[in-house]
Amino acid sequence: MRELKGCRACAAANPEIVFSLGEQSLSGFLLPDQSPRYGPLDLVLCRQCGLVQLGHTYPGDWLYTWYGYRSGTNAMMVAALRELAAEVMIRAPLAPGDGVCDVGSNDGTFLRNFADAGIRKIGFDPAKNLGPIACEGLDLWVNDYFSAGALGPEVLQHGPMRAVTALAMFYQLHNPVEFLNDVRRVLHPEGLLAIQMNYLPSMLERNGYDNIVHEHQTYFSLTTLLPVLRAGGFEAIDASVNDINGGSFLIWCAPKGHHRKIDGDNLVRLIKYEAAMDLRAADTYVYFGRRLRQLRHELRGVIVQLVSEGKRVYVYGASTRGLTIMEYCQFNHALIAGAAERNPDKWGRAYGATGIPCVPEDEARAKADYFLVLPHHFLSSFVEREAEWLNDGGQFIVPLPRVRLIARGGVEVEALRVR
Repeated sequence: MRELKGCRACAAANPEIVFSLGEQSLSGFLLPDQSPRYGPLDLVLCRQCGLVQLGHTYPGDWLYTWYGYRSGTNAMMVAALRELAAEVMIRAPLAPGDGVCDVGSNDGTFLRNFADAGIRKIGFDPAKNLGPIACEGLDLWVNDYFSAGALGPEVLQHGPMRAVTALAMFYQLHNPVEFLNDVRRVLHPEGLLAIQMNYLPSMLERNGYDNIVHEHQTYFSLTTLLPVLRAGGFEAIDASVNDINGGSFLIWCAPKGHHRKIDGDNLVRLIKYEAAMDLRAADTYVYFGRRLRQLRHELRGVIVQLVSEGKRVYVYGASTRGLTIMEYCQFNHALIAGAAERNPDKWGRAYGATGIPCVPEDEARAKADYFLVLPHHFLSSFVEREAEWLNDGGQFIVPLPRVRLIARGGVEVEALRVR
């Protein structure tokens, strides 16, 4: 663990701390003989370029050697990745024999969308536990961090990549300019780089403090991303905002000197929107912190009251992001009976430092009176999936962007009064 001395984008010294969630355990799923590691979750603001980022850097092998998230376990994410793959096919455009490289390819769900198009599919991911499923259907899976050298001449002999995708991983980079330089070395001069990641304005508007985790080293807006792209030899040609992971933005980038059409209207619109939010003012994050403290008071009060009445509360979806909510609200096994999980890799492991055991969904469903929905951005699909449980009287507790109780049919019910 290292304290940040200079901005990850522009190297300006001593970014200013603007918000903190305090010491938390690093996101992980622990076996009984494992102890959690801890580190601060402090947001700092670079006064020179305006980039918001974590005040500390954590070793990759603390975070990614065993990784609990799988893209393919959630139907909404599978559908979103399918749509994005179709857009890459059109925008690149891709033809049989062309190569796509997905950096942070996780379980390979995204790349397998190109299986029927004759596209060469190359994935990079450092998670050791994902190997058996991550390489399925791929032409090459590199179990390591991305670098141009790792591809090797035998891969590039068929030509440079026509598309490189960085989905929910660009904010994990300690040196984003170095990453972009490596991408440019393997990308065709008329190729396409797609970056999708959480969007700082959406995080602030939706009180999305669950986006603040030890993995996410940077918190970009388009305004702060554009200089980084230029420094790495790229130009943004289009951008849009979506609801992925509680609010993300998708940026389509081309190497400098390209001949692609630029959608300047979309870029200008987002830049104007960001300017109105005053993202470089420390007070913006002070107010954010005040809202979060109130949300913590409400959420903890609801759950403490339910447990005092003899109700059994389980987590629904032991997500990496959700651990931030759990530890900020100081939830432990005394309050939360267990964490319902679809991913069998997590069963029998403790949810971070909370001591809460991860159990199969069926086991939790048979016992839970309430589910605390941590992946709240998938709420609509959960309401559909758990229709029978909700009809039998179960209720969802939704922590963000405000605390809500959801009953059958996805209907919001009157929340408990916090004592």
